Amino acid sequence: ANLGFALAEQGHYDKAIAHYKTALHSEPHAIIWNNLGRSLVATGKLEEAIKAFQNALKLSPSFANAHRNLALALARSGRLQEALIHLGDAARLEPENATVHNIYAVMLGRAGRTTEAMQEFQATLRLAPDSAATHVNLANLLAKQHAWDEAMAHYSEALRLNPAFVEAHCYVASLLLEQGRTKDAAAHDIAALQIKADYVPAMESLAWIYATASGEVGTQHAAEAVRLAEQACRISGCKQSGLLDTLAAAYANAGRFEEAVKTGEEALSIAKVAGENNFADSIRARIDLYKKGSPFRVKK
Repeated sequence: ANLGFALAEQGHYDKAIAHYKTALHSEPHAIIWNNLGRSLVATGKLEEAIKAFQNALKLSPSFANAHRNLALALARSGRLQEALIHLGDAARLEPENATVHNIYAVMLGRAGRTTEAMQEFQATLRLAPDSAATHVNLANLLAKQHAWDEAMAHYSEALRLNPAFVEAHCYVASLLLEQGRTKDAAAHDIAALQIKADYVPAMESLAWIYATASGEVGTQHAAEAVRLAEQACRISGCKQSGLLDTLAAAYANAGRFEEAVKTGEEALSIAKVAGENNFADSIRARIDLYKKGSPFRVKK
């Protein structure tokens, strides 16, 4: 079992799995089942991992770490309600564990149980007030509730605690964009890209701002919008409707309407297959503009 753990720590998960299984024949211990489950998760074998964590809990029902690991595996398998039960158990067994409370809060928010999620986030921040990740997770939930000022306060605190928090910069940019504060949003996207030059969400967001802005911003940054959107597409594989829609808008802003129509139609096709009907309607309206030789402009 110790060798299995050492192998897993080095990333040799298949070998670790073999050693754990051998060890379980002679020593069916909850910790070994839990470690086996973690290695199975690392190799994408979620169903086997779930069974391993369940076996750990049969032997040790109060094993908080196994409850947490089982919950995460269940959530990845789309079994959110079951995951919440085990996260609740983990939080009850480890009331001082801020990480568990944070994960539980995120999952509750995902399940639409907003009030409970808020309570768990507050519990997390009482335990770990300097957790930038928790401030961001709480801010994301508040933003979904359109509590813009509270959300911004927590994003700002996250960035005070960790100025290099790339995702936080992008979330702030998104929130500012919702409020029509284009220049401020662009500044946060630029900050994110200064920290991580190949961060696709920041590239896409900044490209969209430059491609759809009215006046000098759109004309001055037309080439940069195309460069950012094309680079983001290359990195991500050009299979996302939103990213292709941004690239189409960038082409149109640069006067490359033929490419804008073609790329927009690719975005539309992906959106329709994904069942993104409202988004598909928006893309279709933009394509109509490109066919008329007009770029898309965000209304102020």
